[in-house]
Amino acid sequence: MRRLETSHFQLLNFCEGKKSEMPCMIKADNIKYSYPAHESAPVPALCGVSLEIEQGAFVAIIGENGSGKSTLAKHFNALLLPEEGTVAIKGLDTKIEANLWEIRRQVGMVFQNPDNQLVASIVEEDVAFGPENLGIPPADIRKRVDAALQTVEMDAYAEKALYILSGGQKQRVAIAGILAMHPEVIVLDEPTAMLDPSGRREVMDTVKMLNRQEGKTIVLITHFMEEALQAQRVIVMHEGRIVMDGSPREVFLQAKALELVGMEAPEIVHLADILRSKGIPVKPDVMEVPEMVEEIWQLSQRS
Repeated sequence: MRRLETSHFQLLNFCEGKKSEMPCMIKADNIKYSYPAHESAPVPALCGVSLEIEQGAFVAIIGENGSGKSTLAKHFNALLLPEEGTVAIKGLDTKIEANLWEIRRQVGMVFQNPDNQLVASIVEEDVAFGPENLGIPPADIRKRVDAALQTVEMDAYAEKALYILSGGQKQRVAIAGILAMHPEVIVLDEPTAMLDPSGRREVMDTVKMLNRQEGKTIVLITHFMEEALQAQRVIVMHEGRIVMDGSPREVFLQAKALELVGMEAPEIVHLADILRSKGIPVKPDVMEVPEMVEEIWQLSQRS
């Protein structure tokens, strides 16, 4: 895809002017990062990214491959450090080495392939691994493991071998392992990319529950638009920059702007466009299947 110049595309920040009363959990200020190249100049991955994520938010970050979304996510728990600019977690600068232990305790990462994150052979042993490394007393570890497995509805599998679990179940165990360390933020980097539809639903149900019932701040990196629809806020990245930022409804109704950065609106938005082109007056802001069903039923009652 050709590079988009400023004259072709301007930042759409729908959140501008919307003030939150919740404290800031993550703050990135003009961060830049490049990956080294063997025989050429370093490859820019982040080109001056600034954003704030408040406590208790559920934010989805989307973008085409190479847009910088995973690179940005790895800055949130200091797996990567910015070459320029700053990242702060609850005011703690990630570049200050003395802050790293607390930052990584506060921000848990869940990756695409659960097999790369699971370290033990038995479910409860794997969930206990993180708290053990934090030096938590054994009695407290037992409580944390039990509570984490109950939260992700995997307590019945506590003594099971990990190899017998489905992909979705393994990912829920990986999430439990993060929960047992009591983080305030959970960053999930394409956690459903390797799962079937059933596994994706399991993981997304768990993620939504952690946000709504446990109050966890969620940052979800995904290429599934239907998953991004379930967030409170959607950030769109392109060529290392944030190009759109707003609620799912605000972002996904900008279908042409999304096309400019190699993205597509969810299928339900396209369906609504097709129905309107056929003379069926579906409202332009219908975004989800239940809304579409209700809208079509209402229209059928009027005819």
